[in-house]
Amino acid sequence: MSLRVAIPTDDIAASTAAAPLRAARLLALAHYVDRAVRSGTCPSYSAAGKALGISQPHMAHIVKLLDLSPQIQAAILTGALVVTESQLRRVLNHPAWADQEVCLGRIRRPKPS
Repeated sequence: MSLRVAIPTDDIAASTAAAPLRAARLLALAHYVDRAVRSGTCPSYSAAGKALGISQPHMAHIVKLLDLSPQIQAAILTGALVVTESQLRRVLNHPAWADQEVCLGRIRRPKPS
């Protein structure tokens, strides 16, 4: 089994000029792998990770990004929200979407000096 991500050649110049942020790329990968597993193209998340050269623990972190609220996911994918992986892990400690957004607000708010 092999998973391939095709990038149209006319998009290469655009992607080189403005490379997507890491969190957005990981979230897009999570959706791609989830779609492959749900469609039966790939038997499991673990198999997808193996095919992509990603360790099982890292693949678990990537797939967990799908638990983010739809609003947070949309903001990350559109570039309206720039966060680190560690910030997202803290947000994901909260299963309720409303709590995730409150947590994200605390993370993004500058600390008083």
